[in-house]
Amino acid sequence: QKKLEAAAEEYQKVIRLQPKDPKTYGKLVQLYIDNQIHLDIAISLAQTAIRLAPSSSVYLNQLAWIYYNTGQYIEAEQSLLKALKIDPNNQLYLEGLREIRKILSQ
Repeated sequence: QKKLEAAAEEYQKVIRLQPKDPKTYGKLVQLYIDNQIHLDIAISLAQTAIRLAPSSSVYLNQLAWIYYNTGQYIEAEQSLLKALKIDPNNQLYLEGLREIRKILSQ
């Protein structure tokens, strides 16, 4: 747990030094996703990465994953649809969209 918090703090320091670098936001988001912590903060971080790199589908997928895992299925679907506009043949995104739509249809 201490290593996790130390890693998060390092990413936060880099963000403070380079606030326009979407990659660092994405790395911190992934750290939070992988450890299922601070998902509320991760949403905001992912949204910032998307604003900084609107042509990247990766951050949209991260945001969709967070929404999915917090039960926000409509938002997850919307994020994945945006990711698929950028990367229409991405099988991971397509599988995620099918899973979300299955849940929404119940």
